[in-house]
Amino acid sequence: MNVPFSVYLGWITVATIANVTDVLSYLNWDGWGLSPEVWAIVMLVAATAIVSAVCLTRRDVAYALVVVWAFVGIAAKQSATPVVAIPALVLAGVVGIVAAASALGPRGSQTAGARPT
Repeated sequence: MNVPFSVYLGWITVATIANVTDVLSYLNWDGWGLSPEVWAIVMLVAATAIVSAVCLTRRDVAYALVVVWAFVGIAAKQSATPVVAIPALVLAGVVGIVAAASALGPRGSQTAGARPT
C-alpha cells in the first residue's frame, strides 16, 4: 500500500485546484459573469469528479480522505458563506461514500498496478 504517496497526491490535487483559482483571481478573470461563490462550487464539483474517478479506479481511500479533510476545512473557512460551506460539506460526504464504496466493493481479479501474466 502506498499511503504516503496517496496522501501527498491528494494534497497536490487540492493545491493544484486552489492554485488555478488563485491564478484566475490574480488575472482578474471575470468568471464568465458567474459569481465567485458559483465558481467555488464548480471547483468543488470538479475536485469531486477527479477524486471519485481516482478512488474508484485505483481503490485509493487515503487519497479520497485527504480531499474529505480539505472540503471540511473549506466548509469551516467559508462558514459565513453557506452557499459555499454547505456544498463543501455535502461533497465531502459524497467523496467519503465513494471512498467507502471503493474500499468495500468487490475486488477485481487483478490488483492495481499488477502485471498480467
